[in-house]
Amino acid sequence: RYANSSHHRSLLLLVGNGGDEILAGPLVRRLGNLSPQELKNVYSATDLVVSASKVESFGLTLSEGAALGVPRLATSGHAASEGIVDGDNGFIISDYSKLSEKLSAVFSLNSDELKSIGAKGRDKVHKESHPKFVANSYYKIYEELLRG
Repeated sequence: RYANSSHHRSLLLLVGNGGDEILAGPLVRRLGNLSPQELKNVYSATDLVVSASKVESFGLTLSEGAALGVPRLATSGHAASEGIVDGDNGFIISDYSKLSEKLSAVFSLNSDELKSIGAKGRDKVHKESHPKFVANSYYKIYEELLRG
C-alpha cells in the first residue's frame, strides 16, 4: 500500500497467462485468467496498474484499470502509453531500469494524490472510449480520405 503507512508492503498480482520470467516469491500471486467480475474486483482492490511491456499494441489492462479510477504506470514508446501524461493522469517510465525508482516515487504520494491521478485517468478513458467519440474519430478519418 502507500508509503506513508507504517507497514508499507506491496503485493504483485499477475493476471492472465504468461509472466513466467517474473521471479516468484512470497509477495507474488499468479491469479491466472479471471472472469470479468473477478477482474473488476482485482482492479478495485489495486493501488496501481503496471504495464511494463516491451511491446504493447493497445494496453487494454491500462484502460480497464483507468476506467475504474486506478492510477496506471506504463513504459513509453508504444500505443499503451500515448494517453498518459506522466504525473497528471498516470505515470510513464522511459526504460525498465527506472521501474523501481518510479514505483518508489508513486508510492511516496499520499492516497488523495493517487486518487486524483486515478480520477484524471478515468475521466480521459471514459471520454475517449465513449462510442460517440470513437465514431466521430472514424468519421473524420473517412471524410479526410474521401477529400483526397
